[in-house]
Amino acid sequence: MNLKKVTLLSIIGISYIFVSRAIATFFPEIFINLVVTRINTLLSLFASLAIVVFYIYFYKDYVQEKQITLKNASIFAIIGSFAVLFLFLKGFLVVFNLYVFRSHVFNIIAPLISSIFSLYFFIIFYRETTHNVQSNLKLAIFLAIIGSSISTLIRTFILFNYHYSGKFKWLWNYSREFPVIFIPIFAFMFFTSFYFFLTFYKEQ
Repeated sequence: MNLKKVTLLSIIGISYIFVSRAIATFFPEIFINLVVTRINTLLSLFASLAIVVFYIYFYKDYVQEKQITLKNASIFAIIGSFAVLFLFLKGFLVVFNLYVFRSHVFNIIAPLISSIFSLYFFIIFYRETTHNVQSNLKLAIFLAIIGSSISTLIRTFILFNYHYSGKFKWLWNYSREFPVIFIPIFAFMFFTSFYFFLTFYKEQ
């Protein structure tokens, strides 16, 4: 396994997560079937794991020894992706009637930490490599910064909404309530992430 192959797996992973959530938004009745739900949560878990592995390989194979700040940012990205992985693991255990971390706080904090750490990673990546990478990757990193910024803002809103109202909603629940606004936003966030991984893959 090398960084290029891991990047390809990440592309497949983020695409699967986006498609599965889109299906859950528009056709929620599909996941009434327990077998389908269990298969989906298992595949989502593997998809999230692919992203963790990408950042590990990025840290190990791509970052140079002298790029201390980027190394640190990569470590933060690994931690953030692990937070989301644990969230998917929690969901996987739930469909098998194994309940851990019952508090909604974990469901809110884990994605928020991931978004913040991803934003930090992309900012540092852009700043430290902007003179050394091709223009396509520069654009991909810049778009990833925008996507991560939007994700951080939305997840911060969810945290404040939970704090003041006591009500928790998953991120994609908002696309059901406000489809005209949130569906294009979620599609754009996916595009920025997909475009980064695809461009990075092509340039390896």
